[in-house]
Amino acid sequence: MKRIIATTVFLILFANISFAQSQNTSNIPFKIKFIRQQGGKPPLKFNFVNLSITNNTDSLRWYVFPWYINDSLKADGYFRTYAPWETGQMGGRKYPDSTTAFQIVDIDFVGIDAFIAFCIPPKSTMTFENYMLESDGDTIFKSMELWKVENLMVNGKTPLDKWLPYDVKCSPNAHLKSKNGSGWDWHNLDWDNNLSKQRTDYPKETVTNIQAVGVKKFITMFE
Repeated sequence: MKRIIATTVFLILFANISFAQSQNTSNIPFKIKFIRQQGGKPPLKFNFVNLSITNNTDSLRWYVFPWYINDSLKADGYFRTYAPWETGQMGGRKYPDSTTAFQIVDIDFVGIDAFIAFCIPPKSTMTFENYMLESDGDTIFKSMELWKVENLMVNGKTPLDKWLPYDVKCSPNAHLKSKNGSGWDWHNLDWDNNLSKQRTDYPKETVTNIQAVGVKKFITMFE
């Protein structure tokens, strides 16, 4: 999977995106405040942000991010898996790791066309301080492509929140407050603690793709 995209190519890709909604800032459901960048194994960088997502609709909505800040999401919304299919191409992380009255969950899809997604309940705002986004290279990015999606469909037929064997929904109005400026511990939802291995209760189905349905695309500027 191509991960490194020059800044000029990145901007050209953005210019060619067909947007489903005006870029009036009052319409954008995302707010991202850049906090700091930390080095990883070159050329990987970790970008810590304060993230806020508002779902002002009457239904669940998915909010989809590119895997790296300097990537674009696949324009047609048809995200392919690698063959042969393995459930490890899709993962869930619950924040925080400890038992709490609420949860924030991000879903990582690491197929050919990778993405990260949050499922937000209706009339709710999720606030996640010190969330970590990855990028390639030393560039400090000022914006990124983000999607609001009515549904993510497994093989074009089953909603992802129904297909996965665990609860993917973020708690209503969940807010994870800053934790000493560092990242968060998280619980691996694909791990079965009783079996001490990856859980085995996934649908017995070969997944070839995840399709985004009802897409609205945004360029969100960092604060």
